[in-house]
Amino acid sequence: MIGSGSLSRSADIPPKRVPSESEIAAIRYAGHGWPVLPGSAFNGRRYVVPGTRKVTDGVRPLVARNLATTDPEQAARWWQGADDRVVPTVLLRSGPAFGFVSVAANLAKLALRTGVWQSQPGPVLYREDLVRAYFLVSAGNLAISGHQPSEVVELARGGWVVAPPSRTFGVDVVWWVAPETVQWEAVQASVLVAALTQACRDRDTDSAVRGLWTAVGAGRDAWA
Repeated sequence: MIGSGSLSRSADIPPKRVPSESEIAAIRYAGHGWPVLPGSAFNGRRYVVPGTRKVTDGVRPLVARNLATTDPEQAARWWQGADDRVVPTVLLRSGPAFGFVSVAANLAKLALRTGVWQSQPGPVLYREDLVRAYFLVSAGNLAISGHQPSEVVELARGGWVVAPPSRTFGVDVVWWVAPETVQWEAVQASVLVAALTQACRDRDTDSAVRGLWTAVGAGRDAWA
C-alpha cells in the first residue's frame, strides 16, 4: 500500500513543460545561424503583446531588432515565459547571412517551376494573408526584368518576416521550400534573378499564345 506521504510528494511535482511549436522552431532557426526575434501574438482577433492587453498595429517585434539572436538559449528564454494560449510570433531578421525578397504568389509559383531554380533552390516561405512568397537570398545584386511594379520587392537590410509555424490573421505561415531540404542555405541572388526573369518571360509567352488563339477564334476548350 502506498502511503499518503508518497502521494503528497508526487502531487508536488509540477507537470513536465511541453514547448510550443513556435518555441521549437525559433530554437531550431537560431541553431542554424538564422537571427530570430519574438513578435506580438495573434490572439484570434488582433495582435497583442503576450502577458498584457496591449494591442499592436499588426505583428511587431517585442524587442529591438538589433537584439535578434542566433543563440538557441536566448531564443528559448523569449518563448518559455509566454502564456501557452498566446505565444509570440516567430520572426526572422535579415542580416549578413541572407536577405528577403517578397514576390507575388503567382509569379513566385512560376519561378519555382523553372529549371534554374530547381537546380539550385533555396528556402521559400508563404503568407496566405498577403498572397506573397518570401525567398531567403544571399547577398547580391537583384536586377530582374519583366515584372510589374510591387510584384518583386527586396526587403531592406535588417528587415524581418513572419516565419512558420506562426499564424497571421488566422492562417498558417508555411514553407513552400523547407530549409532542411536545401541544407539551410539561402538561394544565390543570381539564381533567383534568373528564375524570376525566366518566369516573367514564360508568363509573357503564355499570354501572347493565348491572345493568338483568341484572335484566330479558338475557344477555351481548344486551348485547354
